Amino acid sequence: MSWRLLWSLLKTPRLDRPDRELVWSELEQAAAAAVGLPALDRPTSAAAAATAAAIQLAAPTLKRGLICDLLGCSSRTYWRLRGAPVSPALLDAVRLQLQLRTGAALARGVLPSAEQAWARAQGRR
Repeated sequence: MSWRLLWSLLKTPRLDRPDRELVWSELEQAAAAAVGLPALDRPTSAAAAATAAAIQLAAPTLKRGLICDLLGCSSRTYWRLRGAPVSPALLDAVRLQLQLRTGAALARGVLPSAEQAWARAQGRR
């Protein structure tokens, strides 16, 4: 991604969208990027912290089943990490990653809804 594109995304006023309007289908990738991992599939402390931050960020907006599908975690993991302490800086990092991805989706003209993300997570189109 070029610096000009990144700068234009950061200056875009629509980037400051409420959490309910973010591109939630990118939740796992945003959480992984926030801690500098390629994916959250390895059992490391950084992956657990990023997953906890993603769960706590999405929980007020999305249902538990959708969050588990988007992150590829079990209900047990969801409940365990839902109450785990997460640093505010990590929550902000995941939120900023989601906002950047939302801005990129807006620039491409593709902004999936929560229902489309759910269908994609379930393997339907």
